[in-house]
Amino acid sequence: MVDGFLSPSVHAATHPNLAAVVLGGSGETTTYAQLEERSRRFANALRARGVGVGDHIAILLENNCAFLEVAWAAQRAGLHYTAVNSHLLAAEVEYILSDSGAKALVSSPAMSHILNALDLRGIPVRVSTGCSLAGFEPYQDLLAEASDAPVEDEQEGREMLYSSGTTGQPKGVLKPLPGTRFGDPSAPPVQIAIGQAARGVGNGKVVLSPAPLYHSAPLLAAMAAHRLGATVVV
Repeated sequence: MVDGFLSPSVHAATHPNLAAVVLGGSGETTTYAQLEERSRRFANALRARGVGVGDHIAILLENNCAFLEVAWAAQRAGLHYTAVNSHLLAAEVEYILSDSGAKALVSSPAMSHILNALDLRGIPVRVSTGCSLAGFEPYQDLLAEASDAPVEDEQEGREMLYSSGTTGQPKGVLKPLPGTRFGDPSAPPVQIAIGQAARGVGNGKVVLSPAPLYHSAPLLAAMAAHRLGATVVV
């Protein structure tokens, strides 16, 4: 924490080589320095494509390191972001994309069985974190071309997650954006992290997240752990 602020940026400055994310199985690792740089770059890439404060992006991914990089880009850029359950039917996914008003979709070839059944013409920004995917820009190319400076209007974003839709259409919970600087302790996402700190999560600790990141608890707990300097094993 610096001057009361809690964000991964603090730990990227003080412990750049500390693992922020470790992918179970493969052992692929993202350090805090890499998380900081990649989330800044992707936030700037979204800005360059017209995605501004208050806009919405959707994340349809398997558990991987890029998932949390993208989520942090949205969090620091003042965006609403929806992690989409990859076990939903294509019609349910398409409903969520439309209902949320997503301007960008981040996905991967692992989701091709869903993507092939979707009409994505209404989503202007489409990004693939894996190998080539027709109609999608490669994530690594976007990172390479974008600035790694903080976005000029950096501020806290907010997740907008949906129910499973077992009683009808999936229902989204639209929470107001904090409107605060990134890491400001008055922001609800930061207060979640403060609560986790009270339970012993902190710098040098290891947090195991064995569930899909599209669920609210794993996603928010992992991001809270990053504000506190812990390593998240996904």
